[in-house]
Amino acid sequence: MPIIIFVVTLAGIFFWLVPLYQNWSLEKDELALIEEQIEQLKQATAKVGSFNVDQHFQELTKLNQAMPVGIGDQDLLVTLEGLALNNGLLLNSVNVNEVKDAKQELLSLQGANGAPAGAALGAGTNKRYKKITVSLDLLGDYTSFKGFLKGCEQNVRVFNLKEVKITNGDSSGSAPSGNTFKFLVDIETYYLPEN
Repeated sequence: MPIIIFVVTLAGIFFWLVPLYQNWSLEKDELALIEEQIEQLKQATAKVGSFNVDQHFQELTKLNQAMPVGIGDQDLLVTLEGLALNNGLLLNSVNVNEVKDAKQELLSLQGANGAPAGAALGAGTNKRYKKITVSLDLLGDYTSFKGFLKGCEQNVRVFNLKEVKITNGDSSGSAPSGNTFKFLVDIETYYLPEN
């Protein structure tokens, strides 16, 4: 009889301790997982804490100047006029035109004729940026013009020189006095649509 009591007690302890051990083992694994997640959060917090807001704000400001939202025609004109004046050039006239991509024109024509816009070219043809061409009429000497081009090259805003025509500065066609020339310049620049 004592052997039966011992076996029953041993079986009772076994059936009682095994589930407790299994629960403890699961809780230990869950605790290890939680501690790992806490460590990852600490590392992420350290990265966020080392984030230099001022530096990134300055970088974003430069990016906005390089490709502003909207045409930014007033800022563009002030920039180009400043470049001209700083290099000793007289800015006679400025003309700003939006450049339509051939694919965009085809899309708008198809849309106007009743066919779904973008049906022939697919939906992936829309660009995220738009182009404008700025035509400038400048008057000055060649050295000043080279300084103007260098200023355009070093400017934060992206300028692509498309065409330059150089003529005598005197409208009568005679030899220019003091090496004054007329520079007709087409510059392409970019912007992000406002919508």
